[in-house]
Amino acid sequence: AVAEREEQTEAAKRAVERGERSALYYHMFRSRHDEASLAMAAGVWRWQLRRHFRPEVFARLSAKTLARYAEAFQIPAEELFRLPETPLFSAEP
Repeated sequence: AVAEREEQTEAAKRAVERGERSALYYHMFRSRHDEASLAMAAGVWRWQLRRHFRPEVFARLSAKTLARYAEAFQIPAEELFRLPETPLFSAEP
């Protein structure tokens, strides 16, 4: 199950790098959320969350909405727009 989750996270990262999804999509997998749990933690509807996965929509989110996501992930709001530069998971046990 852990390996599957790591692969989902890496696939999400690639989707963000290709411009298909917003960085929010990556952060959802990185923090071990699914759509339902993230929507609940951030106080948004699931349809809104799915819409926020679109890069052009995410870029226009209000500071208030970004703060909700940042609080759900327990990271600064500025981090929502970035991907990590180093791999999240190592190959070593």
